[in-house]
Amino acid sequence: MTKRYHSFLKIFIRSGIFISLLSFNILTISAQERCAVPKLLEEREKKYPELSTQQFEKWITDKQKLRKNTSQRDQITLVQIPVVFHIIHNGEPIGTGGNLLKSRIDRQLETLNEDFNRLNEDASETLLEFQEVAASFEIEFIYAKQSPDGFETNGIVRIPGSQANYGYGERAILSSESYWPAEDYLNIWVADLANGSLGWAEFPVSNLQGLDEASNNRLIDGVTLDYVYFGDNPNSPSFESKGRTATHEMGHFFGLRHIWGDGGCSADDFCQDTPASNSSSTGCNLSKTTCESLDMVQNFMDYTNDACMNIFTNDQKSRVRTVVENSPRRKSLTESKGLENPPVFNRDLGLAEVNSQYTGSCSGNFSPQITVKNQGLFPINEYSIQLFVNGELTETLDFNDTLESGEERTVYFSLLNFVETDDYSISYSVNLKGAFEDERLDNNEKLEFYQKLQERNLPYTKKFQNNIDSWFIRNADGEETWQLFDEAIGVPFYENRQNFGQQEGIISPIFDFTTIDVPQISFVFAQVADSIPNRVSI
Repeated sequence: MTKRYHSFLKIFIRSGIFISLLSFNILTISAQERCAVPKLLEEREKKYPELSTQQFEKWITDKQKLRKNTSQRDQITLVQIPVVFHIIHNGEPIGTGGNLLKSRIDRQLETLNEDFNRLNEDASETLLEFQEVAASFEIEFIYAKQSPDGFETNGIVRIPGSQANYGYGERAILSSESYWPAEDYLNIWVADLANGSLGWAEFPVSNLQGLDEASNNRLIDGVTLDYVYFGDNPNSPSFESKGRTATHEMGHFFGLRHIWGDGGCSADDFCQDTPASNSSSTGCNLSKTTCESLDMVQNFMDYTNDACMNIFTNDQKSRVRTVVENSPRRKSLTESKGLENPPVFNRDLGLAEVNSQYTGSCSGNFSPQITVKNQGLFPINEYSIQLFVNGELTETLDFNDTLESGEERTVYFSLLNFVETDDYSISYSVNLKGAFEDERLDNNEKLEFYQKLQERNLPYTKKFQNNIDSWFIRNADGEETWQLFDEAIGVPFYENRQNFGQQEGIISPIFDFTTIDVPQISFVFAQVADSIPNRVSI
């Protein structure tokens, strides 16, 4: 059999449904839809009526009154927010396509800080009618200083994506490419976006009694931006990007709505100092007048060109600061460990990464490897790394050469050959040797998985009547997983609100395609009605 024609399926369930295999609903966005947040709010309100606009606005109004009564508004201090940029590219070298240069990312971060603190050079161009309501938010966005596992970071993660581009309905897939805990990091995903959307952001939730667990979609919480409209880009279509798409979406992330209220003159953005408008604005018509007043087309929450935007208002500031001080996953950002330099120890040896979360083949051959890094201040002269297969010690590698502070090396173990068709866990452990002890142990172990897959000839049919035979289930998170249901296999996700972004894998046998010109595959599936997008990934 020619090896390159061997194939197997990795079927992942993402987000929440009950299925017989898997179905997906993709929400489309028209080419004219610059920002996807109205769709997001509509979708969320259908799914969770208790998170309605009315409920959220009641919550935020009460919190704003409390701020005024306790004089909090006059005691505002600068808060910092740790940001991680997930650059999801298509394998290009840095500086090409979506794999953006650090200088462009730096400039985007500067633009956010300028716009949110009224330090933008074009602030002086704000129309005279609106200058007295212009506001600085006293919010500083900084690169995260330490990663979730405590390693030093520059706040930029570069990952080749599994897709060429991503639509709004695929945001759970995009966030699963690279994600840091949303309680501690403001995730900003930068990718090639489909369907004409320049970006979107997850709207904050309130902590009203009974609602704190109502929308626990922490795994997709953040801001998403099309790389073409990220930072300064004079070659962006429609208008020249100056990084204001990020400013606009960041406003949504902190609770701001479009200034026309996504309706007509009677619609409300819940900020009294932004004049009512009957629609969004494009270009830069500074004399645009609707709803019997001059429109604030220069507001960052309109759809005008980047060069036209230059103002947030006092009421927008009050709204944002109320969210920062009270909404659970916004307030926690201001207290995040990501704002602090990683802990420094004299001797701290840790494991930085593994091959992948899933590896499989029909040969049974697997080459384990791991990267070890000296995070401590002192050189490390003696250490060992152990390899375990299904919890049993398989190999120990001893090292007696020097690993300097900040230095890392990739370690290769002996080739493993798995004979039995089975599912294997492979773990690594690093330990100091000699007279000294490792002063931090929480970064000393890593885990990955391997499947020895069984070959099957075609044509092939699997009905899952009473067993899964040579298929394997991957339940890395230990949560809900695949189960047998009356001649079908499915995951009981329906109405489970804790599963956002969760992935459950089922892996097929190996198939021989060498005798087939055009291989075909089909699934028979059923799905309970659900508004959250879902996807089968093959």
